[in-house]
Amino acid sequence: MTRFGIFNFLFTSLFTIWTSAAVAQPANDDCINAIQVALANSESEAVLVEGDTRGATASTTPTSVCSQSFYTDDIWYKFTTPTDLPVEGIVIKAYYNNLENPTDLSSVGMAVYAGCASDEPFVACYVTDEPELNRTELASACLVGDQEYLVRIWSGGADSTTEGTFRIGVFLNTSAEPYLWWETFGGGLEANGWTTDGSCAIADSNANAGWKYLPDGLLDKGAYIFPGAGISSPTLCDGAVGVDSDYNDNGGIENNFGGGPCPAPGSHTLFSPVIYSGDWNVAGLSISWTQAIRQYQSTYFFGYRTRNDDSEWSEWIEREINTEHPVNGDFVPNDVQRFQMPGAIGYDSIQIKFIYNDNYYLWAIDDVKIIPQECTNSMISRFFAIPPFAQIPSSQTYPFAALADIFNIGACPITNSMLNCTVIDVNSSDTIYNESIALGSVGPDSSIKHQVFPSLIELPGYFSDYRMTYELTQDSLDYDASDNEVSILFSTGGNTFALEDGFTHSFTPSFGVFPMKGPPSYAYGNYFRPAVDIGVQSIQWGVNNPDEMAGQTVQIYLLQWTDDNQNDIADVEERHFIGFADYTFKGDEGENVILETSLENFSNPGEPVIMRGGLGYIAMIEYQALSSSDPQFF
Repeated sequence: MTRFGIFNFLFTSLFTIWTSAAVAQPANDDCINAIQVALANSESEAVLVEGDTRGATASTTPTSVCSQSFYTDDIWYKFTTPTDLPVEGIVIKAYYNNLENPTDLSSVGMAVYAGCASDEPFVACYVTDEPELNRTELASACLVGDQEYLVRIWSGGADSTTEGTFRIGVFLNTSAEPYLWWETFGGGLEANGWTTDGSCAIADSNANAGWKYLPDGLLDKGAYIFPGAGISSPTLCDGAVGVDSDYNDNGGIENNFGGGPCPAPGSHTLFSPVIYSGDWNVAGLSISWTQAIRQYQSTYFFGYRTRNDDSEWSEWIEREINTEHPVNGDFVPNDVQRFQMPGAIGYDSIQIKFIYNDNYYLWAIDDVKIIPQECTNSMISRFFAIPPFAQIPSSQTYPFAALADIFNIGACPITNSMLNCTVIDVNSSDTIYNESIALGSVGPDSSIKHQVFPSLIELPGYFSDYRMTYELTQDSLDYDASDNEVSILFSTGGNTFALEDGFTHSFTPSFGVFPMKGPPSYAYGNYFRPAVDIGVQSIQWGVNNPDEMAGQTVQIYLLQWTDDNQNDIADVEERHFIGFADYTFKGDEGENVILETSLENFSNPGEPVIMRGGLGYIAMIEYQALSSSDPQFF
């Protein structure tokens, strides 16, 4: 009988546990005891200072901070600005790597102050559990030369298990791109020539629609966001603009859906002033901005149009953005977006706009810049073929295709471009597959889609680990070579099917909690398609909070599904139960535990559970809560 496992079936976080009993209270546990960090001329010259939040206690001053009360481990640093600050200002960056430093934390919160007084406002502040959001940028407009500033750092998690070590560096922002136009929103919308309009779900509320000036960058009045949530942008000091869809819908009162000043769903458009571009002697234009965002079921767009002085405006060119932000995902305080604007150069004037079709939670922007588009910038798009599974039993390997899309997002053609795909056995270093496609010349702001490699990838049937890599090369030096290579790890052998090779993150549709109006019930699953018949013994699945689920029962199912009507929906008449099991939580399973549950044959108990080759199957966990007071299942 083959064992059938789904690693990370439910989104489950893997936390490294650190013990803090033997860790002394840090010397820089208070604002007045901040440790000096030297300001470097560049990141490469920065002298990193060690940090350790273990054993730290919450500071009582300054009282202003953009975090909930869960942070209890803040520590302090200080640096001094030079007399002559560059316009781009400085960067404060935290560094951590759990692989090289087992005691490292995984994310940080950070606030910057000009002093230690109780009522000292922060100059900048953010909190997140996203590891890559590890820096604060402050433009010179928000800083004073020859001034000492304090930096407060705390772990980005919710309890002592997320505390740990890191490094901090402070350096001049020499990597900032040159800009043609820069909007910081200082003084508000009208003061800078911006206009806005919009609509709400209830027409009588339309007067409350549109983008608002946020003098402190905060969008924290809604019922489903934490106090202090706001944008962390280089010029936060003079404000930002945004739409607080959470507050607009509920007025800051839980379950008051539709009772706020501008009920969702609505639409809000922000128009820039007319921007003179007649003397911009560059090959192309791009736009960038810093944003704070949390998504539920909203859509986001930016657009632009052009004209010459003696002509009418062109039609708006619009592009959907922020599709990478998941439903009920984390609040992100300092996400930098950058996009090309094809065809925007060569005119006397340009105008831009931002559209927020809102349905929770919020969107704020600041530091909108129009910048010269780089000449050469190619990339492998997000659309590329991957192996059928992350873990593939020996009996289930079959030839599969390699395919990728490539884009030239630069302002100049790329020449002699080549797309290569390799599969390497990482244990023996043997090359299993190595094919290339000559793409030749690719014009600016264009793509070559669905490049299928000439032969299929055939894997040996033995147990091993593999790395599949796509690489794009060309004649010219690329502006950003980091997106010219994509690698995927997978393995064969053993007796486990898996779509992931480990934990991703904790998830429940009812977390957030909009628009949860009833019991927090849901079903969630992964899709599998075996090549040949295979017996199924068990399903592996993860749970984040078994202690809170004590006494609750979930159902584990294996269903066969054939999409007879080709609508990509698993309709009731198309689903057939193959295997099932129940699991009742004891509460002592342990946080973030991986459970393995044996399946029973649904139709003939005691008989083997079989997946037939060539058919599709859904492995699913279902949580049926009886009331809205039942715990949420992570």
